[in-house]
Amino acid sequence: MQLFGISAGAWPWFVVSVLVLALGPLLLAGARRWPPLLALLDGFVLASVGGIVVADVLPEALQRGGLLTLVLVAIGLMGPGWLETRLQTAAAAVHAAAMAIGLAGLALHAALDGAALAAVTDTQARGLATAVLLHRLPEGLTIWWLLAPVYGPRVALLVLLAVAGATAAGFGLASSTDGLINGSGLAWVQALVAGSLLHVVFHRAQQVVIQSPQPVGDPASVDSAQAGPVAAPSWQWAAGSGALLGLALLLAVLSHHDAADGHAEQGKIFWDLARDSALALVIAYAAAGLVQSLLPVASLRWLSGGSRFSQALRGTLFGLPLPICSCGVVPVYRSLALHGVPAAAGLSFLVATPELGIDALLLSVPLLGGPMTIVRLASAALVAIAVGWLLDAAMARGWTGPILRAEPPPLAQITTKAVGLAQRLGDGLRIGFGDMVDHTGPWLLVGLAVATLGQPLLADGDLSRLPIGVDVPLFALLGMPMYVCASGATPLVAVLIAGGVSPGAGLAFLLTGPATNISTFGVLAQLHGRRLALGFAVSMATLAIVAGWVTNGLLPGYQVPTLGGADHDHRSKADEIALLVLAVLFAASLLRQGPRGFLGQVLDVARFGGPPAADDHGDQPNSGSGSSHHHHHGHGHHHDHGNHHH
Repeated sequence: MQLFGISAGAWPWFVVSVLVLALGPLLLAGARRWPPLLALLDGFVLASVGGIVVADVLPEALQRGGLLTLVLVAIGLMGPGWLETRLQTAAAAVHAAAMAIGLAGLALHAALDGAALAAVTDTQARGLATAVLLHRLPEGLTIWWLLAPVYGPRVALLVLLAVAGATAAGFGLASSTDGLINGSGLAWVQALVAGSLLHVVFHRAQQVVIQSPQPVGDPASVDSAQAGPVAAPSWQWAAGSGALLGLALLLAVLSHHDAADGHAEQGKIFWDLARDSALALVIAYAAAGLVQSLLPVASLRWLSGGSRFSQALRGTLFGLPLPICSCGVVPVYRSLALHGVPAAAGLSFLVATPELGIDALLLSVPLLGGPMTIVRLASAALVAIAVGWLLDAAMARGWTGPILRAEPPPLAQITTKAVGLAQRLGDGLRIGFGDMVDHTGPWLLVGLAVATLGQPLLADGDLSRLPIGVDVPLFALLGMPMYVCASGATPLVAVLIAGGVSPGAGLAFLLTGPATNISTFGVLAQLHGRRLALGFAVSMATLAIVAGWVTNGLLPGYQVPTLGGADHDHRSKADEIALLVLAVLFAASLLRQGPRGFLGQVLDVARFGGPPAADDHGDQPNSGSGSSHHHHHGHGHHHDHGNHHH
């Protein structure tokens, strides 16, 4: 039976989808009366909207639009923040433009939702319709959340009505939109919109303050928004709980999609990668924490002893097992340099520490295979030693400008007091399952997500058709400006090699990605001058490329282990238990830090909202202010954090 040319079974779904939009304002009205609810809604919006964009919108856009989709997402996400930083007087206008793009994208998405609902019959497409309904709640919530405090409730209501109208238009014109929906042009628009929407959701941190007594729609609340964070430290649990609810909603949305739309296959890829990684990671987190608490602190005198080669070797041996990621090693290196550690030891430590920790080493075995793991370990050590030796020699000859030296502190300041074995074991497990998870967990999730999104693009083997040897320098240079954690990059490289990239190219990325980034270059230029920073970049790139080419000669035609294959079945129960443990550890980290603090390990959330005040990121919502976790960031500008927790 049809009504106005549309199946009668589709009409109830359409009506409910419009009504669900109105729940957002009602929820926010309640949040005024119980402040932790606003923190919960902040976490819910961030996780649900961000998750739906990454796990639902992006895979569809990638499938239709190809690799250009990723470029457009990056432009939408980082472009407005980049412009706001450089055009500070026009920051508000740039952000408003990003918001307009994001809202236009919501309207476009609503029209596509309407078209999807029109396909519902009594027996078909009900799963997709359920997914549409589930993510309408965060859509309505996001619109009111973004617009009402800044432009007032009247503008927010008009936009809600416009989105409802777009849904109706898509519903009524569904039969004529099939060709448009399947085009690559629409996929590119969706990608730009997805990035803009993520920018706006991250930026929301600076515009609502729970402590404000004004109504949500009162513009006065905007002026007070700069005075305090969205979620006080005591409400991190509320923001984290909201994020967990948002992730539960995301799982519900994805589970109701039709299996034919590709989500089921990508879900399996993510599951296989996560399951194959879990056992190694749980062991690695425990081992990394115990290494930190049980091994004595190496003295500066030991690092400074011996010849230039000996110093480089000692810096490498000291750094390789330490559980410090790419962002965390920079303040540690700065502290070592200011304490007078020789450049050979310090620079080798700077390269070796983030390139390979215990977690990354153990994770490499199931994902990259034994031979590749051995090559990775040997290459990381050799490159670290070579960089330290070469640059120290260049410094000694005056090629790189003045050598930084400072009076080392008395050794009494860097020794640790004796504590009992039981306490050290407990401290080690707390570090491993607490701090380590807080600082590397987000990177691992990003690595798994990127690997999952990238696998369908690599399935056709396009990258295997690159001229022989060209992929090695390409991936070495690609890794240099990126912020990647050694363990987080491991599943990504496993997928790249499975998709046709040579093992040498994967190794080159694993060498430059964790060891070099914008923050590293900035600190080196500050401490030693631009010549040394440039020398560091050139030597890292050159050595990584050489190591990659040598690896291709040693491992021709190398294949990584099959993910989720039959060889894993005999230990699937242990893997699944480990995956459950890992999920609990990550959920606890989310509750400790809040979602913005959790994401802040990878992205400085404030960066996407224009130029923050000097060193104000600790006051961003849920960034971990008031906790022991706010001293680690995976962001693009460096702060002096002193000696770190090592």
